[in-house]
Amino acid sequence: MNGQPWSGEERGAWLAEVESWVRAQVPGTIVELQSVKERVWGAVLRVVTDDGALYFKASGPLCRHELPIIESIAPRWPGLVPDLLAADDERAWMLLADHGQPMGEVLSPAEQVEVVTGLLPTYAEMQAGSTHLVSSWMASGIPNRRMDQLPRLLGELLDGTSPIGALHLPDAERAQLDAGLDPFAETCAELAAGPSAVGLDHADIHGTNVFVRDGDARLADWGDACITHPFSSVFVPYAFLVAPLPERERRPATLRLRDAYLEPWGDSATHRRGFGLATWVAHVTRAVNVAHESAGTAADQGEVIDLLRAWHAKRPLLERPDEIIQPL
Repeated sequence: MNGQPWSGEERGAWLAEVESWVRAQVPGTIVELQSVKERVWGAVLRVVTDDGALYFKASGPLCRHELPIIESIAPRWPGLVPDLLAADDERAWMLLADHGQPMGEVLSPAEQVEVVTGLLPTYAEMQAGSTHLVSSWMASGIPNRRMDQLPRLLGELLDGTSPIGALHLPDAERAQLDAGLDPFAETCAELAAGPSAVGLDHADIHGTNVFVRDGDARLADWGDACITHPFSSVFVPYAFLVAPLPERERRPATLRLRDAYLEPWGDSATHRRGFGLATWVAHVTRAVNVAHESAGTAADQGEVIDLLRAWHAKRPLLERPDEIIQPL
């Protein structure tokens, strides 16, 4: 079978194979397998049993690192991953417990910020305590977005040699973005020279990937994870959770998330500066991730361009760590 057997002529045979494997793992009666999502990154099926629901997930070629990450994190930080009930490492298949609903479907933006604020201290502890696993995660294929790689990857985005191809930008705007390459490289070098410069970033913490039920919150879907500066991790919550808040609520929410995240690292002026710089750099990290996972759609182009525009707009704030982290 190809790397995405849920699409194309192999789908029927793949579904039969999945059903056989799932039935071998589940003690109860399976009533139905329901497709939830099927994308280039993977496929998710809802497994309806007589005892409730479970979830099957198959990772696509770009996301096969997700299973090793979950298996590594679960023993020490179980609240940061779904409960893994069964796995097939060779096929990158997972059978996962049902942890409720995506918080974006049931909580207000302010409530979502509070949930993530509660997760961040444990998440930061995981990053600090898992650096010895980085090499094995890299061997599993997780994207390398370390500070020594990002200037080159940004250059490829701007010169049209990344997987997304040439960006549809006016020449004048392209020149403005090109002018940011040297300051970007200098910022990456500063971050690389500091403490805790390399770690695991989930890279997609937002309302779809945090599940809630009866007061429990679980972080799910590590398929977008990468190895980069760990302090980049709060960029996505800022962009997806804080930005929709009423304007008067954004600044305190931004600082509250930062302080909750930095507390396990030992909050200091040095860490707050590094956090600000890493959050700025994370605009590019996400743009690179979107480009490399791109299905070639106009939406992908649009998101990459919007991220680069926001990155450019915030460049004057590099010396103002409390301001550069504020979402536009």
